[in-house]
Amino acid sequence: MAYIKGHHPGTVWLKADLQCHSPRDRSWDGVGGLPGGTEIHEQARQAWANEFVAECQNRSLGLVAITDHHDSVMSSYVFTAGSEVEAFHAYRGLEVTCQDNVQCLVLFDPACDDDIIGKFLGLLVGILPAKQTDAQASHTKAAAMTLAELFDKVRAEPVLERQCVLLPHFSEADAHKNANQEGFSHRFAQLECDGVYIERPFSDLSPATLQKIRGEVLEWGKMRRAVLATGDNKKPNWERLGLHNCWVKVGEHSVEALRQAMLADEARIAFEEPKIPAETISSLTILSSLTGGEPLTMSFNAGFNAIIGGRGSGKSSVIEYIRFGLARTATDLQFDDGIKAKERDEKLIEETLVDGGYVEIVLERDGVQETWRRDLVTRDHVTVTDQRGLSAPLLLDDARRRFRARAFEQKGLSSTMMDKSTAADQITGIAAAEELEQRRHVDETIQASKRSVATELRVTASFWQLQLDHQRTQSRLEDVKARLDANAKKLSEEGMSEDALAVLERAPLFARARGFIGSADTKADTYSKKIEELSSGLFADLEEEALDDFPAVESVRRAMVEARTKVQDALKAATDAISELKVTAQLELVGFQVAADEFKVQHEEAINQQAQHSVLIDLNQRLSADYNAAVEAERTARRLLQDNHERLNGLISARTTLAQDVEARRTILKKAAATVAGHSSDTLMAKIGKDTCPEECVASLMAIADASYIPDVSQKISQWITNMGLEGWAEFADQILDVYRKKVMLGSPPEPGEELVTELAGCLFGAAHQVSARSAKKIYTSLDDSTVGDILAAVPRDFIVLTYIDERGRKISFDKASPGQQASALLELLLRQQAGTLIIDQPEDDLDNKVIMKIVDLIKRSKSNRQLVFATHNPNVVVNGDADKILSLTTGEVDPRPGEDSIRISVDQDGAIETPEVKAVITKVMEGGEGAFDLRRRKYRFE
Repeated sequence: MAYIKGHHPGTVWLKADLQCHSPRDRSWDGVGGLPGGTEIHEQARQAWANEFVAECQNRSLGLVAITDHHDSVMSSYVFTAGSEVEAFHAYRGLEVTCQDNVQCLVLFDPACDDDIIGKFLGLLVGILPAKQTDAQASHTKAAAMTLAELFDKVRAEPVLERQCVLLPHFSEADAHKNANQEGFSHRFAQLECDGVYIERPFSDLSPATLQKIRGEVLEWGKMRRAVLATGDNKKPNWERLGLHNCWVKVGEHSVEALRQAMLADEARIAFEEPKIPAETISSLTILSSLTGGEPLTMSFNAGFNAIIGGRGSGKSSVIEYIRFGLARTATDLQFDDGIKAKERDEKLIEETLVDGGYVEIVLERDGVQETWRRDLVTRDHVTVTDQRGLSAPLLLDDARRRFRARAFEQKGLSSTMMDKSTAADQITGIAAAEELEQRRHVDETIQASKRSVATELRVTASFWQLQLDHQRTQSRLEDVKARLDANAKKLSEEGMSEDALAVLERAPLFARARGFIGSADTKADTYSKKIEELSSGLFADLEEEALDDFPAVESVRRAMVEARTKVQDALKAATDAISELKVTAQLELVGFQVAADEFKVQHEEAINQQAQHSVLIDLNQRLSADYNAAVEAERTARRLLQDNHERLNGLISARTTLAQDVEARRTILKKAAATVAGHSSDTLMAKIGKDTCPEECVASLMAIADASYIPDVSQKISQWITNMGLEGWAEFADQILDVYRKKVMLGSPPEPGEELVTELAGCLFGAAHQVSARSAKKIYTSLDDSTVGDILAAVPRDFIVLTYIDERGRKISFDKASPGQQASALLELLLRQQAGTLIIDQPEDDLDNKVIMKIVDLIKRSKSNRQLVFATHNPNVVVNGDADKILSLTTGEVDPRPGEDSIRISVDQDGAIETPEVKAVITKVMEGGEGAFDLRRRKYRFE
């Protein structure tokens, strides 16, 4: 099938059964025979083939072969029927029985003609094929040749050998006509075959049989061979069609595709339904000065994508454009992870995406497709368009959260330890990639908890201010009361009557009583409103959930309605009680006003009767007014204190929550560290690093001590924090909090008292560096909600520390390992994880070929679990890593137009390894041509 250049799908999984029979086979169970020659007979044959293909589709089979004994006639009809069906590969084939009691499947390339198949049948000694028009094949008998002789004859015919594959039957010793027999080991070891077939589930094979097939038993040969499970259906009810699960990953409808699948069976043959990665890049579109007037477009496979090409062909540029489209360039990340952008990469984006350039990436996320577009003008966000065509901006940080890709530039792994300030973060990000979402969530929670600490500190400081205000109002009340009592005593001593004095003394009480009754009335209104809000909002947030299809949900809804009714009834009763209180308060206030008016008359009479004491009486009235005001102020301060008393524990709770969040992050990283050894073949050890001098602690302390006249303050702070540890920091934070409380409770005077100075100096830097009174006073002036909040919210930044274990078992600090050792260990770690699409520019840099072969084995395993996109020059990565799709780039011709003489990137060829044009490009560009192969073979004396 022809594809638009750049959009070959690469390899795809197809469920397979490569041993099926037709009624022409003599072993067909039922009425056999399908004669040919006449129009009616030919139609009947094609009708059976159509029925067969339809049944394959019903059973989700996409890779099949008709393999009648010593006959291939019906396979051509099935091939014709299958050619009309999308994603259906039918192979022509036949089954051979050899004289050493072994059966072998022979599958031919779909493009081969009948002469090739006829040539093969002519090699079968003692077998006379049936005529094309016969109803059935010849009677089944063994060919007069051994399995080894059959292989030798095919190998001696180069044209034939290129267009067919031979699959011997190799199963348990009790299986019908198979090569796993006593005395057969030497012959099997000599066979040049890439795979075998079995007529049972793969899980039924014993470990001993698998070891023989995989080249792990020397006497049976050192060559690894693939296993293909078949159904061997011979029944008209199709009961064995696709009976034994087997999936094969192929990129072309060719026999070469089968051969490539068998050569990489770990990645391309499966016996449980393969899982496609849930998040993948589907396609890429780039419009830039490097692509000319037309956009460069290419699609990607869900498995391993290799971008190849000569030097300067644009491989690294394409990788950088992908990183830009996914908001994962070094520039995008430098503020989050401290990664410094490389100048070359910055220039690529800045200089080539001008004048309307853009990067557009189509993503597949859990079956939902969306398009991301980013350009220079709006580079602060990604524009996301969903399947409905609706577009919305997505912030870069949110984009990175939505699509869990990891992207590394050229030499990005081997240079991990070069910048010591960012190395810990980068190592932690790689080692804990699978816990990325958990880490992000807990990091967000930590930030929220830190904000909560700051908020609760302000609330607590406000509460301290309320305490101070209450103390002040109490003190003022006591002072006014004492002066009022003293004045009353003086009036009594100067002859004022007892009755008049009693009236004067009672005057302030009327004001307090009126205030009390009025407060009760006001409080009743407040609580009635709160009860009304509670009643109307009861379970309101759950009523919008549309989950009526579930009986359990309906049962809970009914219980919720009943609970709401009961609670609302109770709240109604409470409202009624408060209403009664309000009525009582209002009635009593009316009656109290009558008594107050009567008292007012008595009060005025008492004043008039004692006119000679006018000075003392005026003072008494003024003090009475002051007393009433002081009483009201004290009552207000006390009420505010009581109303906010429940918030006093908020700061303690917020700090406790923050500590729990930090411990949760540490637990996540511990879990990640525990998996590192298994993910790196024990070449790495990992543990949680102790942040001995947290940056947040240093910064928060510098904020109050920077201008405090302390020499070498930065150095002293770092050393002090390192020495006291996190427990010491928590104790110091408590001490600073207590000093700040005392400052607030003292009314925040501009100058602290000697006792507070001594206390503040004593909690800083320990005995080794005594803080002077002058410095302590300066630090005191810096204490406010912001600076103290930063101290309370300062937490360590947890990270993972790696240790490299070399081939001799020696443990080396990771930063002391060579760049090659670091890169190979980190790459292995990444490939063993399942953490979103992995994008790397030239991962082979700094790796020798011995390590490369280990890495390519990991690539074959990893690509089944996650999408890989690598730009590479190394043929081992592409070929032995079994790339599912290869994109070969070229710079093409220089644009001859004036001012348009820049190089243009384009796709030269794309497809799977078995795609002929791709194979030719790999041979030429990556291997140096076929002549280089031959010269190396001769130099190494390889056969």
